[in-house]
Amino acid sequence: MGTLQQIRRISPYVFGIFAVLLVAFFTIGDPTVIEGLRGASGSPTSQVLGEVNGDEILYVDFETRVREETENMKRQDQDVSDDKAIRQRVWDQMVDELILHQQMEKYGIHITDEQVKEQMLDNPPDYLKNMFMDSAGNFMRDIYVDLITNPQNYVNYLGADPSQISIEEREAAVNNFRKDLMNIEKYLRETLARQELQNLVSTGAAFISPSFAGLKYKEENSSADIKFIAVTTRDVPQEAMEIKKEDIEKYYNENKHKYKQKSQRRLNYVTFMMLPSSDDSSKFVRRVTSIIDELGKVESDEARDSIFTLKLIEYGGINHDYTMVQDIDPNVYQYIAILGNKKIAGPIQKADGTYFYRVDDRRIGDNEMIKASHILIRTGPGINEDSAKAEAMKLYRRAKVDKEPFAILASTHSEDNGSAPKGGDLGYFGKGMMVPEFENAAFSGNVGDIVGPVKSSFGYHVIHIVDKRNEDLKYSEIRLSPSISTGTKQRIFRDAVSLQKQVQEGIPFDTVAARLGLTPTLSPFFEKNKAVLGSRYIVDLAFKANLGDVLEPLELDRYGVVVATLSDVRETGFKPLEDVRTEISQRLGKVKLLDMAKEKAMEIYNQIKDLGSMDNIGSMVPELTDKVMDLPMFKPSPSVPGVGSDAVFSPKAFSLSENKIHEPFRGENAYFIVEIKNKNLPTEESIKSELGQYIEQLSLQTKGTVYYQWFQEKKEKAKIDDNRSAFYKEY
Repeated sequence: MGTLQQIRRISPYVFGIFAVLLVAFFTIGDPTVIEGLRGASGSPTSQVLGEVNGDEILYVDFETRVREETENMKRQDQDVSDDKAIRQRVWDQMVDELILHQQMEKYGIHITDEQVKEQMLDNPPDYLKNMFMDSAGNFMRDIYVDLITNPQNYVNYLGADPSQISIEEREAAVNNFRKDLMNIEKYLRETLARQELQNLVSTGAAFISPSFAGLKYKEENSSADIKFIAVTTRDVPQEAMEIKKEDIEKYYNENKHKYKQKSQRRLNYVTFMMLPSSDDSSKFVRRVTSIIDELGKVESDEARDSIFTLKLIEYGGINHDYTMVQDIDPNVYQYIAILGNKKIAGPIQKADGTYFYRVDDRRIGDNEMIKASHILIRTGPGINEDSAKAEAMKLYRRAKVDKEPFAILASTHSEDNGSAPKGGDLGYFGKGMMVPEFENAAFSGNVGDIVGPVKSSFGYHVIHIVDKRNEDLKYSEIRLSPSISTGTKQRIFRDAVSLQKQVQEGIPFDTVAARLGLTPTLSPFFEKNKAVLGSRYIVDLAFKANLGDVLEPLELDRYGVVVATLSDVRETGFKPLEDVRTEISQRLGKVKLLDMAKEKAMEIYNQIKDLGSMDNIGSMVPELTDKVMDLPMFKPSPSVPGVGSDAVFSPKAFSLSENKIHEPFRGENAYFIVEIKNKNLPTEESIKSELGQYIEQLSLQTKGTVYYQWFQEKKEKAKIDDNRSAFYKEY
C-alpha cells in the first residue's frame, strides 16, 4: 500500500479510536429521550445519573459517551448488539475516571501543554508511530511531524489532487483531522497523568532488593532432571474427609475473620415465559402462506415482483443498497448469488424465522472479488522445507490430476486450523486482503483452477479458485417469525400483576404461584452493584425493598416476566456457618488426607532410600516402577505434571542436593519423594550481568500490581451512588 493510501486510512479508522464524536445526542423535543427520564424532575441536561464521592455523572454525559462508544465500535467493525454490556462498560469507565481524577487532584498531579507537546513530537507512542510506517517498517518522521504541526496539510495526503477536491470536502477533512488530534492530545494527557499517579503510588512499594531479585532470577532460569514419586490426597482412603461437626464449628469460631461478607439479598421469584400464543403462531403461518400462495398464483416476473414489493411494505421488510459481495452475510449470499434480477428466493427456514429474498439489481463494482479454498502445508523453524514442498506437490496432484474432492483433501491435510474444518474455504476476498504471493496466484487463475504449490511466509499453498465476481448487489428481504402480539403481552403482564397484588394483600407468595401452576425459584445471594437474573435494575429494587416485599413485574432477557419477593436479607458481617460448612469440611479433610499421605510416603521412602537412585527401582522394587515420574529439563513451575497445581514443589525441589533420594516433603496436594539430577543454575556472572534489567522488569510488574490493588481499595471505599434505576429498567 502506498504512503498516500496508508495515510488516507489513518484518521477515520485508527484515530477514531480516540475521537470524541461530536454527536448532537440530546434533543429536548425527542420523545424517546424524554421517556428515558422516568419520572425524574428538573432540566434533562442537568439530570444526575450517579455520584462518586460527591462528583456527579450527568445523564446527558453518560448517554453521549454510550453513543460515542457505539460509534467507535462500529468504525472498528466490532459487534454492537449487546447494548447492555456497552452501557455497563461506559458506566464503569466513568466511575473509574472520576476516582482517578479525584486522586490526581489530591496529589496535585497536572500535565502541562509542554509535556503533551514533547510526547507528541519527541516520543510518540507506538500506536501513533505504527500509522506512519513505510513498507520496510521505517517510521516516516518527516510526514508525521508535518501533519502533527500543520494539520491543514492533511489535504495533501488524501490520495488525490487537492485541487480536484471541493473546498467543502477539504475543510471537512482538515476539521475532522484537527478533532482527532485534539482527542489524541487529550488521551495522551490522561495517560501521562495516570503514569505519574502510578509512579507516585507504587514507587516505594515496588522497591526490589538485589538479593531478592537474584534469588528470583536464579529460580526462573534454572532447570534440572527430576524424578519423583507423589502420594496425593487421592491415593489414601477418602473416609478421612469425614470431619466431626464440633471440629467444623471450632475452626469456624477460631477463623471467622476469614469469612467476611458484604450486605447481601436473595429473591424468591417466578417467571411468566414470553411465548407467542397459539393465535400468534397461527398469524405467522398465515403470513408465510399468503406470500407463498400469492407468488404462486402469478407466472410473470413482473407480477411476482409487484407482489413482493407490496409484502415488503406490509411486513416491514428491508431494502439493502448496493453492497460488495464480501460485505454480504455468507448465509444470505448463498441464496441470492444464483438469482437473476427481480428473481425471488424463499421461503427459507432459519433459526430466527422464515425469509424471502429478492435481487433488485446488479452492477459492476470497482474491486474484483475471489472466492477460494486452500490447503496449507506450513514451513518455519524446525520444519524441513523440501519435505513441506513435496507434501504440497503431492496434494496438488491428487486434486488436479486425480480429481479428488478438494474439500476432503483440505479438511484432512491442511494445516490452516481456521479454514481446514470448512474444507479450506476462505470465503470471498479482494486485493490487499491476502499475502502478495497468495493473492497474485489466486487472481491470475480462472474459476475452477487448482493452483500451486505457492510459497508464502506461512508455507506452501494449494489453491482452488471457486468463483470470481466484481459486482455489487442490491437486494431486499422479508423476515417473518412468530411474534408476541400486544394482546398476548398484556395478558402475561396482567397475570404477573395479579400475582403481585395477591401477595401484597397477604396471600403467601408460594401459594399464589402454586395456584398459577408456577414453581418459585430461589436466586443465589447477591451483593449491591452486581447483576442477578441478568439485571442490575432488579438488584437495585431488592436493596431498596423490605424483607417480604414483592417487586414490580419486570420483563428480563432470557427469563420472561419476573415477579420476585425479597426472601432473605444479610447485612455486612460474617458468612453464616451453614454457608461455609462444606468449605471448612473440605479444608480440614484435606489436612487429614495429607497426614495419611505422609505415612504412605514414608513407607515408600523407607523402601527406596538406600537404592542410591530411582533408576534402580525397576530391578529392586518393581512394584513401584509405575509410580516414578520423570521430568527431564524441568523448569520451576507452579504446577507439577501428573499432579496438578502445587506452588510448593518447585522451590523445595530446586533447594535439594543432587543425586540423592530425599525424604518426603509436603506440597499443597501431595507428599513428594524427589531425586534431583543435572541441576543447571545460572552462573554468578550471568546473574550479575542481567540483574539490573531483571530488577527493572520486576519493578514494573510490582508497580502494576501495587497500583491495581491501590486503585481497587480506593474504589471499594468510594461512596458510589448509582441512580440508573431512576432512568432505565434495563442496565
